[in-house]
Parts: sequence; C-alpha cells; structure tokens
Amino acid sequence: MKNKIYIAKYSKGRYEDETEYIVFASTNKSKVTKWCTKFNKMIKKWSDYYDKYEDDFGWIKDEYITKHFGRWSWLRNINEAYCEETEIR
Repeated sequence: MKNKIYIAKYSKGRYEDETEYIVFASTNKSKVTKWCTKFNKMIKKWSDYYDKYEDDFGWIKDEYITKHFGRWSWLRNINEAYCEETEIR
C-alpha cells in the first residue's frame, strides 16, 4: 500500500518570476482542499474589493496610489492556491 501526502501551495508572480510557496502538508486530503478553497475565496473577495480603485485599463487610479497601492499590488500578484499529491516512500 502506498501512502500519499497532500501539499497545500499557492504561487505568486508571472512567467519567469513565478514562485511557489508551500503552506503545509497533510495526509488528510479534505483538510488541504478545504484550505485551498478558503484561500481562493478570500483572494477573490479582496481582489473584487480593490477592483473599485482601478481605472478602465486595470491599473490603480492616481488618487488611490498612496493609500491602497501596496495591498492592491500584492493581491494582483497572487495566483490561486492548489493541492499537490505525492507519495510517501
């Protein structure tokens, strides 16, 4: 019998500068998939919130740069979370 472990990951960046982050690993697949779902919902919620500070071209409006640019940029850089399955030897 082969044991499996499930790894919760998310990535940031695009193309050459994309970086994967391992958050945790578990033998319980349901725990990992629930965390990924929750993470993705939170990122979507906050991305939708910060969309109101964008112009028609998807860039932050000048009047909001000082107050909201850091969080807006950070959220735009995060890709979705996902579960990776691997075997324990």
